[in-house]
This record gives sequence, C-alpha cells and structure tokens, in this order.
Amino acid sequence: MDITRTGDSGALRVTTLAQGWPDDRPGGLNRYVADLHAGLGRAGVDEELVVFGPAASAPGRVRRAVPEDSGMAARLLSTAREGVASGRGSAVVVSHFAMYGLLPSLVLRLTRRTPLVAHFHGPWAGESASSGAGRASAAAKQLVERVHVRSAAAVVTASRAFGQLVQDVHGVPASRVHPIHPGVDLDRFHPLPEPERAALRRRLGVPDGGRLVVTARRLVPRMGIDVLLQAWPGGPDDRLVVVGDGPSRAALEAEAARLGRPGVVFAGRVDEEALVAHYQAADAVVVPSTALEGFGLVVLEALACGTPVVASDLGGLSEVLPGLDPTLMVPPDDVPALRARLQAALAGDLPDRAACRATAQEHSREAFAAAVAAVYRQVAAEAAERGARRASRRPAPGAERAR
Repeated sequence: MDITRTGDSGALRVTTLAQGWPDDRPGGLNRYVADLHAGLGRAGVDEELVVFGPAASAPGRVRRAVPEDSGMAARLLSTAREGVASGRGSAVVVSHFAMYGLLPSLVLRLTRRTPLVAHFHGPWAGESASSGAGRASAAAKQLVERVHVRSAAAVVTASRAFGQLVQDVHGVPASRVHPIHPGVDLDRFHPLPEPERAALRRRLGVPDGGRLVVTARRLVPRMGIDVLLQAWPGGPDDRLVVVGDGPSRAALEAEAARLGRPGVVFAGRVDEEALVAHYQAADAVVVPSTALEGFGLVVLEALACGTPVVASDLGGLSEVLPGLDPTLMVPPDDVPALRARLQAALAGDLPDRAACRATAQEHSREAFAAAVAAVYRQVAAEAAERGARRASRRPAPGAERAR
C-alpha cells in the first residue's frame, strides 16, 4: 500500500473541510478556499472539498454537506460524515474552520493516523467577543480552536501577523506555523480599458467629475466602517459605496444619516461579478479595520483591478501595501488621519493603476497554491516516515511463535 496515499496520477490526495461556496455566500474566506482549490490542482494536489450546499457551480471534486442554513447539529454531523468518508483515502486532512474541522480531523487521526493541516484565518473567540458574544460563548470557542490548532501538524496563516498571533494566543510552536500570503485570481480581477471603466462608473451612478470610493467588508464593529463614515470627506458628486452586510448594518445606516454624509450608499451583499465591477470602477478602495485583521484579500483583489487601497496600518495589511506606497497606510481607528488621506486620494494623490496591478501580480493564485501544496507534501512525507518507523518496529509474522 502507498502510505502517502496518492491518486492514479501521482497527485497527493487531500480532504479539505471548509464552509460555503462563494457563489452561494460571497466572502473572503470562501473565495480564499475556492481559489486555493483551483490552484492546488495545477500544483499536483488532488483535493476533495467538503462544503455546505447547494454549491451548484462548484467543480466535481466537491462534496456537498447540508445547506449552511441548517441547524448546527445537522451541519456538524453532515460535515463530519462527509469529511470522514472522503478522508479515508487521503494523505492529509485540511481544515479552514475549527468548528467544522475538529471532529472529522480527530476521527481520521485516531482511526487512520491522518495528519491535520489547519488554516488559521483569525481568532474565532476574539472576533466573536468583538462582535458582542458572551464570555461563556467566547471561552468555548477559544477551547475548540486551541485544541484544533494544537493538534495540527502544520498551521497555515495568511500573514506573519497572524502567524505570531496563533503562537501567542494558542501556544502553537513556531516550527509548525507557515505564514503564506494568499493569492488572487488575476484573470477574474483585472483592470478595464478606460472607456469601459467610464461606462461602468456611469452605470453605478457616479456623476461626471465625481470620485468613487468603495469598501467591501462584513459589517461588524472591528471592520471600522463607523470610523470611515466619520472620516468621509466627499462632496455631493462623490460616492462612498459600502458593499457587504452584517449585524451592524442598521446602526451604520443610521450613523450615516445622523452625520449627514452625502453620497454614501449601502449596496448590501453583492455577487462575485458585481464585486469585481465595483473594484474596477473605483478610484480607491478603503479597508479601515480596527482590530484582528489577518490580511484582507480585498487588498489584492482591488489592486489586481488596478485600484489603489487605503488601509489601516494593522496586522497583515501592513505586509503588502507599504511596498507600493507607504502613505496608503493610516493608523487604525484614527478619524483625522483617515480623513486627511481620503482627501488626498479624492484630489488624485494615489499610485497609478499600472503600479497597483503590478503589485497584485506578485501574489498570483498559482504561486500561493504552490506554497501551500509544499506544506501539505511536507506534512504527508513526515507522516509516512513515522508510519514506516512504526512498521519497522512490528515483529515479523510468526516471530513470536519462532521464539
């Protein structure tokens, strides 16, 4: 038996436990998973994904668990069932979220000695606490996540900042932490020729001579949209479009009305095609996070469309933009500093679109997938070596009777 468990083509077989598919539920984590899945195939990894249904547009190597709006017990059991069934033939089990990855990864490790690679996208308990979760709920999430990442043979993070955080918060040894910046689909996220971009801006309702600024975020307190609303300096012909939804939306809409900010539009959740269009049309994208920002895939997606990004000097956001233009970074939760940089942006003080695109091209989906695939292969090889050592210590058949 090939204990490294490769497919017929020689590709490393991996089972990955994720959440939803981006066409069903847009969001950075789901796009991260889908883009990585596409890249891993070209990097010699045969990955079978377990995601919540319906995932109708997902490729064939995807197992559908119950829909994401099912009850928690149904989601946990369905994910575990599909993950264990897929994992029986895999060299590595991969998890993108502790709640759904812990049970099937434990079962596969106990029954088949299958090693786990955990992608750490952020401190679950910390994010929940910042959104108002109770102390008991946050403590339970902290425990689940800690057991999960400590049991992993390797932990992949989207930034050095979160690589350090998973060591500090959960005590994961540095030798098991692999910071790898995510990649962007450079074909999907691309600049438009100027005539097409001008026509798109008109369709989005940007007046001639006006400026368009976009922020695409889940609407929760740590994303800093309230700071952005206070800082917004745009005039009547300028537009600030807030793409995304979340529990803070009603409060943010009320705050925008109270402040009397002209040109602020809450677009809600949009599909992938509309998200790309907003990036392509914008003069600038803003990422005003105030806490727990691991990287922000939105940064690379906007840059790939040729659009500059103004962002908080925080976490992983500080690991890409300074190389393009250090003035794009502002202190988090600093209304005057953000207002000043946005005023400069509206006046045209921004990197050119070609430079933005060139920065994104340094972070291709293919290079990202190749780096992640190398971690998977290392973990599989180490597990195979341990298996070979165990096999060598077993007595040969009949050895006990011979003695």
